[in-house]
Amino acid sequence: DEAREIIEMAHVPEVLQLFIDKMMALETLNAESVKAVLKDIQKETGHKGKNLFMPVRVGITGQVHGPDIAVVTEILGKALTKERIEFCIKHHCVK
Repeated sequence: DEAREIIEMAHVPEVLQLFIDKMMALETLNAESVKAVLKDIQKETGHKGKNLFMPVRVGITGQVHGPDIAVVTEILGKALTKERIEFCIKHHCVK
């Protein structure tokens, strides 16, 4: 229920799409570059803290708790991370 509440917030589709776009543009995907992407999204949208990190976490893992999302993204890689977020957008973020 908590994950659904987060993913249904109005700003989430924008944040998740920005995350995909910026992540896919990375030359090297690692935890540090993912953290830089999140910082860029924060500056661009004004969303920070829980309003930024939780939608990305839920979009990738479907969970509200877990390991560092930057590390998870590095392990999953670009293709699988993108696939998971797009699935989330398609099935949960449409209002």
